[in-house]
Amino acid sequence: MTHLHRAFLFLGTFSSLVLSAAVSHGQSCANSDQVPLTKVKLEEIASAVGIGTNDVELRFEDFALETVRPGLPIPHNNRFFFSADRRAKAGIANVVPDGVIPLITITAIPLKTFIHSNSVFYESKAVRRTRLPPSYQKYQILGFLDALEHSPAGSEGSFVPAIVFMTTSDVKAISKKTRLLATVQGVGILHTIACEIPDVLPTENNLQMGAAIVVNPEVYILNISFPFPSPPGSPGRVRP
Repeated sequence: MTHLHRAFLFLGTFSSLVLSAAVSHGQSCANSDQVPLTKVKLEEIASAVGIGTNDVELRFEDFALETVRPGLPIPHNNRFFFSADRRAKAGIANVVPDGVIPLITITAIPLKTFIHSNSVFYESKAVRRTRLPPSYQKYQILGFLDALEHSPAGSEGSFVPAIVFMTTSDVKAISKKTRLLATVQGVGILHTIACEIPDVLPTENNLQMGAAIVVNPEVYILNISFPFPSPPGSPGRVRP
């Protein structure tokens, strides 16, 4: 077998693994008996525990950040990240993701660990009737992608920064425009939905984020890189 044949075999196998990882997760719940959580149902649950309508999205954000990584809550972020693209479109020069963590990448050859600060964003969206296109909320999504493209990981060119959207199940899929733009900019997009655990009271841990799906696996294939593991979150609830 020639070196060229080996290279094609490796790329084919690698691509299959990445695509399988993306497809196998899907937009799904942690367990088959769970029910995808809609915005309407979230509001009902929130009302039952004394959360007012104006606070539902903030309390959902708290739940998502606290539980999406079992045992490793995502800290709340209040830092601004510059975006020239958002400034050009909406006159707003920054974005403020709900959570920000480093991107940790392990390479095989050589065996080495790279840590890039501020290169993974987490954003919660308890919303209806949107697929989060680049123009959403005065080009907020565009700004996220732009900021990540110029993050420490994105600036090096051989690593894939990422954003994880944590949503209610009303977001059936992420906008095609957002997926294509992210791929061009070298940014991975992951999507996880919240689900309701049956027969559990709202005063107990009745919600759980599902495993996150990679919605633009092409960006990882192009960079010969695997997305970071994103299993289901731990059970939790919205709190007043």
